[in-house]
Amino acid sequence: MKKLNIFIVDDEENTCKAISRILSIEKHKVSYEINPKIALSQIQNNKKVDLLITDIQMPEVNGIEIIEELRKLKPNLPIIAISAHFNKDILDSLSDSYRIEFIEKPFGGLELLQHVDKYVF
Repeated sequence: MKKLNIFIVDDEENTCKAISRILSIEKHKVSYEINPKIALSQIQNNKKVDLLITDIQMPEVNGIEIIEELRKLKPNLPIIAISAHFNKDILDSLSDSYRIEFIEKPFGGLELLQHVDKYVF
């Protein structure tokens, strides 16, 4: 089974740590950033990422802005968007254009792993 370099962007550090623990069980290499501006800069500067997990609702730069910017640089990067406040219209337009999975908060570890497993090949 391929192990992924997974990057998490969420302004809640506890969420990042919880997701990291779950994904580390499967031996994926996981890193995270709680500041979306810094996260975007890291990815733009060639951070190796096989899968991005990003929250949608964040201050300064939201997850949709991150997704749109990354699509310019890495059009095939798989993304899992997480949020407690989904806007169905926006999400439908994103999923039509990009390879994105959506998970509504709160979610369990098994649900997360099922979504991540779609990108392990």
